[in-house]
This record gives sequence, structure tokens and C-alpha cells, in this order.
Amino acid sequence: MCRSTLFMLTVLLGVLNSVPASAQTYKDPKFGYSIKTLPKWNAVPPKPDEKHLVMKWASAREIRDLPAEIHVYVFNRKSTGGYGDIEIGDDMPASLRTALKRLGTQKSYATFVKSDFRRRGMALAKGKKLRIKRHKTRTIESAMIYDTSRASMFSRGSQKMADYFVLVGVVTTPDWEYAVECFASEKAIRKLRGSFQGIIKSFRLLDAPQVEEQVAATGSRQSRSNGKIGTAGNYERTTLTEREAAKKRAREQVARTPGWWYLETPRYMLVTNCEEKRKPFIKDVGRRLEAIRDKYEKDFPPAKPITAVSIVRICKDQKGYFDYGGSRGSAGYWSSSAKELVFYRADSTDKPLKVLNHEAFHQYIFYSCGKLSPHSWYNEGYGDYYAGAVIQGKRISKIKPFLWRRDTIRNAARKGTHVPIKDIIRYTQREYYANPQLCYAQGWSMIYFLNTALPKGHPWQKILPTYLKTLQTTKSRDKAVDAAFKGIDLDAFEAAWRAYTIRGTKVRAK
Repeated sequence: MCRSTLFMLTVLLGVLNSVPASAQTYKDPKFGYSIKTLPKWNAVPPKPDEKHLVMKWASAREIRDLPAEIHVYVFNRKSTGGYGDIEIGDDMPASLRTALKRLGTQKSYATFVKSDFRRRGMALAKGKKLRIKRHKTRTIESAMIYDTSRASMFSRGSQKMADYFVLVGVVTTPDWEYAVECFASEKAIRKLRGSFQGIIKSFRLLDAPQVEEQVAATGSRQSRSNGKIGTAGNYERTTLTEREAAKKRAREQVARTPGWWYLETPRYMLVTNCEEKRKPFIKDVGRRLEAIRDKYEKDFPPAKPITAVSIVRICKDQKGYFDYGGSRGSAGYWSSSAKELVFYRADSTDKPLKVLNHEAFHQYIFYSCGKLSPHSWYNEGYGDYYAGAVIQGKRISKIKPFLWRRDTIRNAARKGTHVPIKDIIRYTQREYYANPQLCYAQGWSMIYFLNTALPKGHPWQKILPTYLKTLQTTKSRDKAVDAAFKGIDLDAFEAAWRAYTIRGTKVRAK
């Protein structure tokens, strides 16, 4: 090989293993590391119920038709379900309790890969040694970089899409293990391999994680201080209200995730990465949430006062919603485990607001029933019913038919391809979701029928309030259905519902 060729190869390798000069360094003192990021890639916070993912970045657009992402994972190598002999309890500070629970499942990236269905078949073999800079207080037991692949699990029609190529850097210390995972379509390997290698090589261990320092300060087991502000071990403990805890969670999320900010309303915390120029839209979302919450509380009195405060996450676009974890084909969701209502701002301001009304109902009714969701015909049906709400100022002025569903169920009712009423009122969520287009439309139409087609004093008007009251009292969905439809001729009910759905014929007074 001539000198000129060798020189060009050396220069090329140097470029391929570097991060662009415009890349910024992200520092995470909470978990004790720093890393360079790619320009114009979006910071994405981990979902609250993620166990080990502490940060990720996603390309602004899909690359070769697939997502391209950078993940950072942290594992507590000494985890025993908590941390050592420390008991994770409500008497701990909320931030410490959350961090310990997150880091308390897997102890290494290798075991995480084996337990994660998305990484099934992903091999970590023939790794190469990795040189990592570290703070003088940190000890590195090993540092390796792995070149591997995994299925993308995406398809277009019946055609399986390309696999991901994956580069992973794993850094192990006596107490913690870090993994930097970079992946993209195997068709983009020439474009991104060098940048991914540069990202992994830029990883640096900072001083010991603040989580570890907090744990060290607590001593061994902690005890309550009779529910009052005081000390437990060597740290001061305060009992936070639901609102204070939600605000603290929102504040920490935006502080750790560039580009995100939050807005507070009386009953919600709105977290978003929409541009600042969209602040009027975010304020409008807050106003609508408060207005429709008033309606919910009037129509569905809670079993007991609701103290829970949920975060409402508004992603700036559909791509950001998918990056965060939203399911493809959906426009929003409510997660009871994460205490989050998530949706995105679309080009049309009408669509996200309808989704907001729908998902906000799920959030409210879950707490109204004592942390229990109703049957899907009731839950999804009412969600779509309120999607048709017209909000003026601080109140709902009227409920319009939800046009997304109307034609679907009208055609099914006319052809007789709808689900029999006696069946759909007992459908499990899985059965309901097995045919979502039809079931969602039918659930909406049943709720709309019961709210708009009955004359005053008709016995069927008791169906919905009886269902809710029974569910709140017994915590049994089956008992709620039994009580709501007791003594009702379901054949007559179905015939009246079909007549209203097809022709708009209301039920006559008896």
C-alpha cells in the first residue's frame, strides 16, 4: 500500500471515529457520567416506569425509514430489590425512592438484554476494550465496546423491515454498570457507525452518583417519624403532598432533559418540548384541562376526594411522541402506572385537543373509581363522548357527535355487523382492543345514545350512574354491569340503540 493511500485511510478512520465539533456535552451528576451528543438530535426523557434507562436521544427524522437512537442505561450491581439492606418505603424522599426502585431490578446490561423482548437474540460477543476517562474517585473494573445487531420489529405491510445495527459501550465499576447503546437501520451503518463510536468513546465517569451519595447518607434501615417532618437516619425527610411531588418530578425531568419545560395549572403539571412560541397553545391546553375537569367532577362524583396530580406530557410532534414511547397508530394515552397523560401537538390544533379530552377522561375516571378503570365500553365510550366537547372559556358549552366514530358504527349497525350489546358490555379490554375500529365506535355510540336519545325519567337513564356507583362501591366490574342492566330487556335496548344510530330516532316516553 502506498503512503498516500495509507494516509487517506488514517484520515478517514479518524473522521469515522469522531463526534462532530458542534456536538455538545451532556452532564448527568445524578448518575455520575457525561457524554457527547449529536447535533440536532432530540433529548428524550425516560418514561417514569422505565427501570434502567436514564436518558436517550433520537434523530430528528427517521433514518432509512427507522428510528435512530442513543440510550444510556445505569444498573446497580449490588441491588437486592432495594439497595443493600435499605428498605424502600414511603418515609424516604420521593426522588430517592424513585431512583432506587428504578435501579433495583437488573444488575447488568447483559442480564437486561436477556430479559428484554425487543433485544431478543441480540448477542454481546467478541467485544473490544474501551478506554474511558474517569474522575479520580471512580474505579473502572472493565470497559468494552460491542458491535452487534437486533431485529427492528418494524414492518411495512407484510414486508419485514431492516434490522438494527447496534454499538454498545459497557463500563463497569464496583457498584454501578453503565451502558451506552446506539442503534439505527443497518442500511445507515456507513453513515452513522463513526459517529456512534465517537459518542461511546466520549463517555466519561464523573464523581460518584448523587443517588449513591444519598443512599450512603441514610445508614441502614429507616423508620417513620410519625408522619411528620423530621429526620430519618442522617437525612431530613418531608412528607410531600401529591402536588408537591408532581411538581418536583416535573422540575427534575426538565432540568435533566434539554429542550423540555413545564407549566403549572391548579390541578395539572404540563411538561413539553414544544417551542416557546407554542406557549399560547400549552396555556390553552391547561385552560381546557381545568374546564373539562370541572365537568368530570360534576358528572362523575369521585368515591373520595382525588389528591393525585398527574403530569400531562405534550410532545412537540408525532415523531417525538413515538420516540417517547407512544404506540404507532395511537395519538395519545393515559398510563396509570406512570401517572402520565401523553399526547402530541399535531399540525391541526383540533385533533390533539380531541385526544386530550379523551385521555383526560381516562385519567380522571381511574381516580374517581378508586384507582380502577371501568369496562372499555364505558371508559373508551365516554372518552370519545367528551372528545366531542366544545369548550368556551372555562366551561363546556355542548357535546357534539364525535365524527371520527359516527359513520363506522352507523354502517355496522345498518348491516348488522356490530357487536351484540349483551356481549360488548362484558368485553375485557383485550377483547375490546381486538377489533378497535368497530368497538371504539360502538362504545361511543352507546354512551351518546344514553346521554342524548332518552326522554326525561326513562328507566334506561339509570344505567350509567348505577354502573359508576356500583363500581365505586364494590370494586367489581361484573357487579357493576349486573346492577346497571338488571331488569333491562337487552334486545329492546339494542333495537332502540340501532334505530337511533342509523336514523337518529329517539326513544319515546312511556
